[in-house]
Amino acid sequence: MASDSISWSKAAMAEEKTETRIETTISDLSKDDPPNGGWTAWSQVGAAHMITFFSWGIINSFGVFQSYYLQVLPQRSSSISWIGSIQVFLIFFIGVFSGSAFDSGWRLDVLLGTGCLLNLLGIFMMSISKTYIHYILSQGICCGIGYGLLFTPAISVVRTYFSSRRTLALGLVLSGTATGGIVIPALLRAAIPRVGFAWSVRCVGFMSLTLLPVSCYTLRRRLQPTNGGRVFSTTVLKDYDYVLYTVAMFFNLLGLFFAFFFIPQFAKSVLGFSSESSVDLLIIMNGMGMPGRLLPMWAADRFWGPLMISIPVNIVCSILGFVLLATRTTASAYVFAVLYGLFGAALIGLFPACLSSFSKDVGQTGARIGWGFSIASLAVLIGPPISGALIDEVERDYRQAQIFAACCLTIGSMTMLVMKLLQIRKTATTDTDPTRQRERSMPKLFLEVLSGRQRSGEV
Repeated sequence: MASDSISWSKAAMAEEKTETRIETTISDLSKDDPPNGGWTAWSQVGAAHMITFFSWGIINSFGVFQSYYLQVLPQRSSSISWIGSIQVFLIFFIGVFSGSAFDSGWRLDVLLGTGCLLNLLGIFMMSISKTYIHYILSQGICCGIGYGLLFTPAISVVRTYFSSRRTLALGLVLSGTATGGIVIPALLRAAIPRVGFAWSVRCVGFMSLTLLPVSCYTLRRRLQPTNGGRVFSTTVLKDYDYVLYTVAMFFNLLGLFFAFFFIPQFAKSVLGFSSESSVDLLIIMNGMGMPGRLLPMWAADRFWGPLMISIPVNIVCSILGFVLLATRTTASAYVFAVLYGLFGAALIGLFPACLSSFSKDVGQTGARIGWGFSIASLAVLIGPPISGALIDEVERDYRQAQIFAACCLTIGSMTMLVMKLLQIRKTATTDTDPTRQRERSMPKLFLEVLSGRQRSGEV
């Protein structure tokens, strides 16, 4: 009886250990596999959307600030545009720190909390600013650093919660640019004549004070860091396809923000729009960012991948850049605002999705997005001031600036197309079938890219 009892006890212990191992394995698997939905995953999307609402929403509203500053400050267009360009530069450039820091295991609450405080400080300091240097320090530098600490970690967090619907999730996050770009300019346009600029900005600040802390608290890290503690990882720069794509986006961003910064000013001085109707153009452009981000993201997930969608979108943006030269009527201005808002939003919305698509290791997502943003940040720093200087050279003549922006977009689209052709050709050379190699000549590859026959999921 005693021996039977001992044998039964050993068997029970062995069975319990086996069950424990099985439960542990199942737990590990469930931990490694992205949820691809559910309350936790979609709450991360909602929180990141709200961060994008305030960061990119305010940046895309700079046309309103540009018009106001021209009235109250003695500086010219090129000088005032430095306020907005510094802001955009920092949201990209700080991304190399915040993205790599996130991958390295820095506390997410520290990164987001610091960014939230700097953002609030910058907005409320902007409301009491009086001089050009005050606006540079508050809106340009303080808000820009805060946005950089918030935006890239938020994108990196969301990506780890999705695999099959990752591009769509990023599209929903980036659609915060559209919602913020509609609400904030409309609020400023309605409030400035009634309560003045200072209290209008404070209204935006109180909205941020209410919603941003909740969004920062909601975001949660899902995976443990795998970057070995290195904050500035340079491993991603050894991927030449990734670097060439980033160069293409450098030229695109050099010209892309011209319309978002100067369209209200252009509409008033050249087309004869009133102050309120000129802001309508900016609101329409930002509003078209909602379908401009969601539809390409859906198509990228369902069919061709983000990079293959970006190429024709980029080509259309370059064409629209030249179309603006012929815009001389009210109707054509509204048509341009609709189309440029749609395709411009698609191009910049696909940017982080394309950057992350180069990453086979989820642990390097933040570094890839951060480095990509930082390399492109120089373009958004110097692009609007160059356009402003070209406008100042000949007063009320925007043609030189328009040609500059359109040429930059054209160079970007051609660089991206060449990168994809080289990438497909490199893939084709690994095929051992000589007949198939001959069939994939460069002209045929070019037609494959334009027809969408190559899937960008290979990136």
